[in-house]
Amino acid sequence: MISRNEFKQIDALVKTAIEEVYSKITQKDDYIVFLAFGDYDEYSSSPYFIDSRMDGFKDKVWLQVLLEFLNIAYNFNTEKTSDTEEGLFIEKMMYLHIWESRPYLKHLKRIANLIDKNDYLWKNKVKNKTKAVFLSNQVLPIFN
Repeated sequence: MISRNEFKQIDALVKTAIEEVYSKITQKDDYIVFLAFGDYDEYSSSPYFIDSRMDGFKDKVWLQVLLEFLNIAYNFNTEKTSDTEEGLFIEKMMYLHIWESRPYLKHLKRIANLIDKNDYLWKNKVKNKTKAVFLSNQVLPIFN
């Protein structure tokens, strides 16, 4: 259960963290390529391209379900939300999906790279078998 007040505190923390990340990545011009969804396709005749929306299309339905669930679960018609077993199960599934989502992990790695003042990471592969290792070795240390 979470109260409206607790939610506002968490919301403020998240917004502050996003602003900090944005201020760090904008210190290098490569952030524009990140915002433009720059990607690399080794099978294309022109492998470097922007406006890569394939990852977005892959997660579109999942994101719609997530937003619908969050709007229902955290509408704060009452002062506190109420947790149900089903609701907690859905939240856990969504949480796991975020950390298992290849597009999400690719975005995190690119952001981490920019924070670390490296060039934009065009070639960015996340293999299924090494997602946890990829995250704990290549992404999380930069955010800590």
